[in-house]
Amino acid sequence: MPFEQCKYIKTVMSDFNKDWFFAGGWAIDIFLGKETRDHPDIEIGIFREDQIELK
Repeated sequence: MPFEQCKYIKTVMSDFNKDWFFAGGWAIDIFLGKETRDHPDIEIGIFREDQIELK
C-alpha cells in the first residue's frame, strides 16, 4: 500500500503537539503524490526549540 511507512510515522508522532514534517525523499514523494522509489529510511524534521519536548 502506498505511503504505509509514512502513515506509521504519522501514528507514532500523533502525541507530539508541535510542528513536525517529513524530509528527504519521502517529502518529495508526498509532494508528488506517488512513491518514486524504495526508501531505506524515513527522515522527519522538527524545530530546534521543540527538541527537548520530543525527547
